[in-house]
Amino acid sequence: MTNQREKGDYGEAYACQWLEAHGYTILERNFRYSYYEVDVIVQKGRMIHFIEIKSRWTSTFGYPEESVDRKKFKSMQEGAAAYMDRLGYYMPIQFDIISVRYDGSRTELRMLEDVYFFR
Repeated sequence: MTNQREKGDYGEAYACQWLEAHGYTILERNFRYSYYEVDVIVQKGRMIHFIEIKSRWTSTFGYPEESVDRKKFKSMQEGAAAYMDRLGYYMPIQFDIISVRYDGSRTELRMLEDVYFFR
């Protein structure tokens, strides 16, 4: 992979395959409302998950999930509110982060469920 966009696309595709293999139904990818964005919206049972996917190819700058900050989380919250308003009915929701690390030979995925930021 040559550029950041290709690497991000790989991480998102890998995460979506993992989600489907684990019983999640993908409702939206790259959902945008105004300038707010949610990478993936999925459903499992009666819960809707709003997921941020972060990918890294080196550990120089830490783990992928460490780059999700308060500003990004706020964007996820606003995107989730817009999505639920558009849906027209409400269900329980949860915010998650999927961390994808690729070292050139293997891909590692971690899902951090039900995240909330205090910093």
